[in-house]
Amino acid sequence: HDDLWHPRKNELQLHCLQNHPDAQYAICELKMFIEKGQSLRAGFPKTYLAQTHLGQTPSALLARKTVFKKIGGFDPHLQIGCDSDWFARGRDHFIPYEIVPKALVYKRIHQSNLSTKTTLYREEILQIVRQSVYRKQNKLS
Repeated sequence: HDDLWHPRKNELQLHCLQNHPDAQYAICELKMFIEKGQSLRAGFPKTYLAQTHLGQTPSALLARKTVFKKIGGFDPHLQIGCDSDWFARGRDHFIPYEIVPKALVYKRIHQSNLSTKTTLYREEILQIVRQSVYRKQNKLS
């Protein structure tokens, strides 16, 4: 809700999906910036601001409806890790996707980002990893 988008984000991702009909979704790169008047929070590497990152976040996603029918939506029971869970389910189901190699999302960094709740995020990531392992074990048996 507080990310900024490049004016052509949806257009470029839609073009990517049109050119790759097997891909079920397209993600783009993102760049982080500090909210005006805020300081870099403790533990946040300053080097992250100078780099682009693969956007595995809902803001960087453009997906076909069919992928949601196959793997479901974002888990509302997860407070922070719903995006990590969704992308893990996509990987576990071998959902084909494409990457638009351009920063089309600009992620605002401030003191109230959900990612500042590191203990909760670690708990949710552990739960997501367990579920992923369980899904993979069930495919092999």
